[in-house]
Amino acid sequence: MEPQATLKKKIRVLLVEDHAISRPVVLEILRVAGCEAQAAENGERALALFDTQAYDLVLMDIGLPDMPGYEVTKILRKMEEGTPYHVPIIALTAHASDLTKEECISSGMEDVCSKPLSEKQIKIIIEQYILSKDPLKIIRAENKSLPVISAKYSKEVLDALMQI
Repeated sequence: MEPQATLKKKIRVLLVEDHAISRPVVLEILRVAGCEAQAAENGERALALFDTQAYDLVLMDIGLPDMPGYEVTKILRKMEEGTPYHVPIIALTAHASDLTKEECISSGMEDVCSKPLSEKQIKIIIEQYILSKDPLKIIRAENKSLPVISAKYSKEVLDALMQI
């Protein structure tokens, strides 16, 4: 399923990846998959971007130079407290053991994806964590303080909201 065919607005992704060769490759895969992506090369930059931008998805390398991806995730989750948003965070690692997955989940990540990341993996992540959710929750407002409406609506109302 192509994201562009399902959503009128591109899916905004924050890629947190310190590897100088992997970063542009993953950004290109995200672009081809129909996403609008920004990259952070370390945890500090990721936190700064997350604080000023609205994202639909975060892809988090767990081995960052300044702080582990687990710690960045915990801080991102604290930043979300008191807001109606919960952005899916997917760990990226070359070492996807059961212990690593357990650490990722306990830090607040939704899932773990093994490197190298492929276009197929990106599409699966988008389908599972973005497109399969209630359509009202995937409409991202630029203003993070807007409330999320979780009531059920008719197809006509949902179609009108998707045009926003």
